[in-house]
Amino acid sequence: MMFGPHFLISSLFTLAISANVILPSPSGPYAVTQNTLKLTDESRVDSLDPKHGKRQIMVSSFYPVKSSACEKPCEIPYMSPNAAPIVEAFLGPFGIQGGALGKIRMQGCCKATCQESNGNGEIPLVFLLHGFGGTRLLHNALAQELASMGFAIITMDHTFESVLVEFPDGTVIRPLNDSSLDTTIPGRLESLQDIRVDDARFVMSQLGSKDVVAKLVPDSRCTFNAERAAVIGHSVGGSTSMKLLMKDLRFVGGLNLDGEQFGEITDMQQPAVLFGTTGVTPVPHNSTSDPSWAKTLDHLKGWKREIGLNNISHTGFTDISFLVGTGALDIPKEAADQFIGILDGKRSFEIFSTYVAAFLDFVLRGGKTALFDGPSEKFPEIVVL
Repeated sequence: MMFGPHFLISSLFTLAISANVILPSPSGPYAVTQNTLKLTDESRVDSLDPKHGKRQIMVSSFYPVKSSACEKPCEIPYMSPNAAPIVEAFLGPFGIQGGALGKIRMQGCCKATCQESNGNGEIPLVFLLHGFGGTRLLHNALAQELASMGFAIITMDHTFESVLVEFPDGTVIRPLNDSSLDTTIPGRLESLQDIRVDDARFVMSQLGSKDVVAKLVPDSRCTFNAERAAVIGHSVGGSTSMKLLMKDLRFVGGLNLDGEQFGEITDMQQPAVLFGTTGVTPVPHNSTSDPSWAKTLDHLKGWKREIGLNNISHTGFTDISFLVGTGALDIPKEAADQFIGILDGKRSFEIFSTYVAAFLDFVLRGGKTALFDGPSEKFPEIVVL
């Protein structure tokens, strides 16, 4: 049987479409919109910028809207065509293939409205911070999941440190390749963390501007409570989260996902969770193995908990667990076991996102803390230390 050129073109187009991988919808009751924005701190010369320009930061917002208020459900690229190849190369040693991330789509909302009567001004605000040299993009799925539970999530990159920062005009800034990021130099990581703290505090201040908020929410009537925020971070982002509790009382609670604590540790009154690893991981990480966590616990003077997740690795607290667990990324099992841990990736994402959401509910909405008080039949993989 012979096929004409129109059939072949149509078939190739169909294959191109089917090559996209659609992630499962987030589990919460809200639809989620996404927006990005470049912010410039005119008061601060960027100490990492070789050209000594003002500090520029890219942020993303994940905003919850009632499902009935979503006028245009849509598929959203997990990351942009410019970003995907860079992040794929960054993750290449772990078996991530070129082109894999660029095919992934998230189910979101591209047009929504808000009603003032919905109490949008009370939507609580959360910062989500990535690890050293990473990217906010590898927390997009977690940000969307948390937003679907009714939280406004802000993620940010740290220019000249993050693996890439893509600005709206298409400019891509890669990390510095000089000694500025050499963390073997005494005090270097602490100074880089200070820059991260300043970035987060600046963004928090900017969120008090109606003009800024209008660019991050789907409708001018959509707002959030910009007077207080919880902060979550992975790795150095987790250390930064605790540092923000020490430095700025606008951050009313913090959760450290598996990050060693760097720099001077001072007393904190806000609620906090140290969320580490236990079980058969390459290097279990908690206060029994990390003196900085033991010291941090001593300085947490308010409500505090330490928990560990069995059989997850350090990188397992990123979206990679979810992407591998749902089949969106296909990497060899041996690499996956080392990269995200031997616990099934979809299961680990379900567990840590549930505990993070429970903490946020407690801190920002006065929810209960029972999940942190002892073993859970639903989540036996969690150890309360």
